[in-house]
Amino acid sequence: MANDKQIEILQNNFLKIEKQENESLEQAVSNFLEKNFIIEKDQLETATKKIIKNGLIFIDDEGKVSSRYSKDKNIFVSEKFLEKLLRKPKAEIPKHLEDVLKERIENLLKFFSEAIEEDKKSKYKILKDYAISMQKEIASKKELKNEEIAKIMEYLNSRQIFFSNLENAKVFANSDLKSSNKLLAQTANEILKLIDNPNMSLQQAQQISVYVMQRMQYDYVLSSAFSYAEKDLRENPSDKQKVEKAREVLSILSKDQPSQEELFKLADYVTRKEFEGSIKIIEYFLEQEENEFQKNYLSSLIRNIKENKELTMFDLASLRSYYQSNLNSLLDKANKILSENEDAKIDNSIKEKLQKGGNFSVFELEAVLEFLKSYPQEAKTKKPELPSMQTQEILQSQQDPKSQIYSYLESLYKEANDSTDPQKIDQLFLRIDKIETKLKEIENLDDEQEQQKSYKKLLDSIKKSKL
Repeated sequence: MANDKQIEILQNNFLKIEKQENESLEQAVSNFLEKNFIIEKDQLETATKKIIKNGLIFIDDEGKVSSRYSKDKNIFVSEKFLEKLLRKPKAEIPKHLEDVLKERIENLLKFFSEAIEEDKKSKYKILKDYAISMQKEIASKKELKNEEIAKIMEYLNSRQIFFSNLENAKVFANSDLKSSNKLLAQTANEILKLIDNPNMSLQQAQQISVYVMQRMQYDYVLSSAFSYAEKDLRENPSDKQKVEKAREVLSILSKDQPSQEELFKLADYVTRKEFEGSIKIIEYFLEQEENEFQKNYLSSLIRNIKENKELTMFDLASLRSYYQSNLNSLLDKANKILSENEDAKIDNSIKEKLQKGGNFSVFELEAVLEFLKSYPQEAKTKKPELPSMQTQEILQSQQDPKSQIYSYLESLYKEANDSTDPQKIDQLFLRIDKIETKLKEIENLDDEQEQQKSYKKLLDSIKKSKL
């Protein structure tokens, strides 16, 4: 048996590599890396060789440790060696932007800290619980990654929406109380009771949100309700429950002046449909998710939703954050398919938004999702994040190659300054460094004609995304 010291070493510093009988040591290490880490194919072979040379220990069933491999020994790899080997070097941020980026993160953390302390004293239990959950998670992190920063931003955004809904709901409800429409006044009275309840549930907070949405987005609710009802009748004619609900919705929409209660039903119908649509979109993202922990965690939340189990505000924030962080990827893929397939068919209004930009409803995003599923091979192709979608416009805005390049550089600096995603910032500055290095080489040329040729060549490389 292994002694206590060996057990401690294994528990704290080494990971076991499982090896099949028909595998070589090299194959076992390579498969271990592919299964547990995100690693580029061209780096896999090099990393495998380095691990075999310097990162492994071998222990037999009696606990004897050796640096030499044999088939009867268990294989372990050093965690520290792995961390050092697989850690990607970060691009250096130019000095003139270091202070700006640092200040933005510091301000974000300051607002976050102040919001946490304020919400912990709130009369609303859901806010207290959310604040405590966020504080525990973020406080345990020694270094914030882009996922944590995204969650902080989502938290700040969620509470802002919560307070905004309360404020708007109070204004609308106090006005509706004076209405001669009894149903309108009754609904307003119920909303005010919810606002005054310190034990307000997440579902009741959503009810207030629906009420506010109903008052602020009347036309949107009507058009969305019609779209969803028409879609259910067209696509689910054998589903009695969906058909019955769709007909009820269309019946309300056919009235010149629906009652307040009927409008509330429409708003609730749209909210439920959009929530279901958002879940479908998240499930699509999870099918392609490579991070197993993220995939399992969010999949478990979706199972809870389908089983009608109550989620916390923190759980919903995690789903929302994941949903928002992947939307651009969804739209980029659809836009790529449109650019490569002239015969690709999608609603003209959606096509225009994809090509020119715009806000998408969940109904439209579902249509984009169905469009992607009809092009499975293209849908799996990752569109390079760089250069940005504005690149071609910038490069075509001026005739002089040198001016075009400097305009493009300026746009990259602005994009880096506006971004809160550390990984994207790294990518942007790597690209900036490459372009600036080439520019210095060109400026050192003595022949002006040769300089102009070099500027043109560099511009072509940027346009073709070779740099």
